[in-house]
Amino acid sequence: MRAIKAANWRNAARQRRLARVASEEKISPAAKSPRVIAAEARLDQVRDMAAKGATVKQIAAYLGILEKSAGKYCRDHGVPVAKVEPKRKEILAAKCAAALAFGQEAPRTIKDYAVFLGTNVRSAHAFVTGHDLPWVRVERGATGNSQRDRQIERGKAIRARIEARRVKVARMFSDGLSMRAIARKLGVMDFTIKQDVVALGLDRSASSAKSRSEAQEDRARRMIEAREAKIRAKKEAAEERRRARNEAEAARKMARAEELARKVSERRAAVKEMRLQGMSIPRIANQLCVARSVIDRDISALGLTTKVHPCGYVGNVALMDQVRDLRAKGLSGLEIARRMGIAKSTLWRMTNAMEAA
Repeated sequence: MRAIKAANWRNAARQRRLARVASEEKISPAAKSPRVIAAEARLDQVRDMAAKGATVKQIAAYLGILEKSAGKYCRDHGVPVAKVEPKRKEILAAKCAAALAFGQEAPRTIKDYAVFLGTNVRSAHAFVTGHDLPWVRVERGATGNSQRDRQIERGKAIRARIEARRVKVARMFSDGLSMRAIARKLGVMDFTIKQDVVALGLDRSASSAKSRSEAQEDRARRMIEAREAKIRAKKEAAEERRRARNEAEAARKMARAEELARKVSERRAAVKEMRLQGMSIPRIANQLCVARSVIDRDISALGLTTKVHPCGYVGNVALMDQVRDLRAKGLSGLEIARRMGIAKSTLWRMTNAMEAA
């Protein structure tokens, strides 16, 4: 499909070319776009500026681009630019000369230099000392305009107002006015008048200050005692609950121990009875629904195991006689166990016991 489209395009181009040659018509040049016209006009303006001695910085400002881009633009289009911009050293020398002239006009401080140079005081101090410019030092407190001086003046004014107010307070207090009435007349708070009265030694309640302090101490002591009593009561209640809990637990343990002892004695009585009847340990364990190890311990505690009977129990004499009779009749061990209703292992132990006896 792509090859077909290419062939069609070549055929159409050939037809257009043949038609143009046949008609011998000249193609008029294409009209310039507005963007090209603007670019050419801009380039003509840059050349005029360069001819008049404009710098790269001025051309960059005209084009609205960076100075580096303006230099590349001029080099690409062959526009010669004059290098007339002052260097950094010349600017610094001119700045130092202006600052020196400023300092020689009158005694200047670092702050004056900072205002003249348009920088902060620290930068101005570094500039002045670095270039040995004349300057004068302002002594501390000489102008009276420092922060410390303003604080001192403000403190003096406040103390003067307080003294003047206390004179009025003393006069009104001697006339018999109350502190609240004095505060309303002077337009201040009651607490301020209270402080003035105490400072002047005119407080009528000064004699009762000691009693008030003692009452406060007594109240604080009672509060502490009440808090300690509350804590102590909580501790005693907790100790009583713990003691009761321990006693109840001990009683439960004792009851469980008594119940266990009763169950063990009843089980051992049953084990003794069954063992004397010739029952095996597994059968006894199944009959009583307990573990075989429990029956072993019960038999050991009952003394039913002796060295004479290594089979582990004394045995039933009647059962032994019955086994002996069946053996004499020539029955096998499995037939004897089935006829007697016992396990083969039990029969084997009984046989060993009889042989040992």
